[in-house]
Amino acid sequence: MGEAARGIDEVIKLGLADLLKAHGFKRSGRNWHRADGENWLIVNVQASSSNFGENGKFVINLGVYVAAVAALAGEAPIDGKPKEYDSTIRERLGSLAYGEDHWWAIESGSNLDLISADLVEKMLSVGLP
Repeated sequence: MGEAARGIDEVIKLGLADLLKAHGFKRSGRNWHRADGENWLIVNVQASSSNFGENGKFVINLGVYVAAVAALAGEAPIDGKPKEYDSTIRERLGSLAYGEDHWWAIESGSNLDLISADLVEKMLSVGLP
């Protein structure tokens, strides 16, 4: 695992993981799920494929899987937890918070506490609602 990946994991550990757990989400790797009947709320942390060494970036993908909408679209029911890309409604946290796609950067000397605090604030203000 590279330095950027460790930095991303540390940012998650510093606040996002606890916030999502407090809101009933269950974690699996860099994915969180919360069931709502036959529907699902999904949060995914996606690292950039161009991350290298200690420099990298990541984005927060949000999804809602609505079983009835998927059925109306002719999709087969998903067995178990859906992936974020299976969501019937998808959006990125940065797009909701900043009005455009936003990737959080991890670089040498980045203040991971500040990045984590920003993620938590954005999830509370626009991600979870």
